[in-house]
Amino acid sequence: MIEAPVQFGTPALEETLQLVAGRLRERNLEVIIVEDGAAARTEVLARVPKFTAARRRHSKRPASQRPFTPPANMTRCGRGI
Repeated sequence: MIEAPVQFGTPALEETLQLVAGRLRERNLEVIIVEDGAAARTEVLARVPKFTAARRRHSKRPASQRPFTPPANMTRCGRGI
Protein backbone atom coordinates (compact mmCIF):
# COMPACT_ATOMS: atom_id res chain seq x y z
CA MET A 1 0.00 0.00 0.00
CA ILE A 2 1.30 3.45 -0.94
CA GLU A 3 1.16 6.04 1.79
CA ALA A 4 0.26 9.66 1.08
CA PRO A 5 3.12 12.14 1.47
CA VAL A 6 3.35 13.96 4.78
CA GLN A 7 1.61 17.33 4.72
CA PHE A 8 3.24 20.08 6.73
CA GLY A 9 0.24 21.67 8.42
CA THR A 10 2.14 23.35 11.24
CA PRO A 11 5.23 25.51 10.75
CA ALA A 12 8.50 24.57 12.39
CA LEU A 13 9.45 26.21 15.65
CA GLU A 14 11.65 29.31 15.37
CA GLU A 15 14.38 27.57 17.40
CA THR A 16 14.40 24.66 14.93
CA LEU A 17 14.64 27.01 11.96
CA GLN A 18 17.54 28.91 13.48
CA LEU A 19 19.36 25.69 14.45
CA VAL A 20 19.08 24.28 10.91
CA ALA A 21 19.99 27.65 9.37
CA GLY A 22 23.08 27.84 11.57
CA ARG A 23 24.23 24.37 10.55
CA LEU A 24 23.78 25.21 6.87
CA ARG A 25 25.72 28.46 7.28
CA GLU A 26 28.56 26.48 8.92
CA ARG A 27 28.84 24.68 5.57
CA ASN A 28 28.99 28.00 3.68
CA LEU A 29 25.42 27.77 2.39
CA GLU A 30 23.27 30.87 2.12
CA VAL A 31 20.08 30.69 4.17
CA ILE A 32 17.00 32.83 3.73
CA ILE A 33 14.00 32.24 5.97
CA VAL A 34 10.67 33.49 4.63
CA GLU A 35 7.13 33.53 5.96
CA ASP A 36 5.30 31.32 3.45
CA GLY A 37 5.39 29.52 0.10
CA ALA A 38 4.55 32.64 -1.89
CA ALA A 39 7.49 34.50 -0.38
CA ALA A 40 9.76 31.51 -1.04
CA ARG A 41 8.69 31.44 -4.70
CA THR A 42 9.39 35.16 -5.03
CA GLU A 43 12.88 34.73 -3.52
CA VAL A 44 13.74 31.81 -5.80
CA LEU A 45 12.51 33.50 -8.98
CA ALA A 46 14.43 36.65 -8.07
CA ARG A 47 17.62 34.56 -8.13
CA VAL A 48 16.96 32.70 -11.40
CA PRO A 49 17.98 34.63 -14.54
CA LYS A 50 14.95 35.83 -16.49
CA PHE A 51 15.30 33.81 -19.70
CA THR A 52 16.48 30.44 -18.42
CA ALA A 53 14.78 27.11 -19.06
CA ALA A 54 13.99 26.77 -15.34
CA ARG A 55 11.93 29.94 -15.54
CA ARG A 56 10.08 28.87 -18.71
CA ARG A 57 9.03 25.52 -17.13
CA HIS A 58 10.42 23.62 -20.11
CA SER A 59 13.76 23.43 -21.81
CA LYS A 60 14.54 24.26 -25.40
CA ARG A 61 16.27 21.03 -26.36
CA PRO A 62 17.67 20.66 -29.86
CA ALA A 63 15.32 18.89 -32.27
CA SER A 64 17.64 15.88 -32.32
CA GLN A 65 17.00 15.32 -28.59
CA ARG A 66 13.21 15.86 -28.58
CA PRO A 67 10.80 12.96 -29.00
CA PHE A 68 9.20 12.85 -32.45
CA THR A 69 5.49 13.53 -32.56
CA PRO A 70 4.04 13.24 -36.08
CA PRO A 71 1.56 15.90 -37.17
CA ALA A 72 -2.08 14.81 -37.23
CA ASN A 73 -2.28 15.01 -41.02
CA MET A 74 0.94 13.04 -41.69
CA THR A 75 0.48 9.98 -43.92
CA ARG A 76 2.68 7.13 -45.01
CA CYS A 77 2.13 5.62 -48.46
CA GLY A 78 -1.16 7.46 -48.87
CA ARG A 79 -2.57 6.00 -45.64
CA GLY A 80 -2.70 7.39 -42.16
CA ILE A 81 -0.02 6.23 -39.80
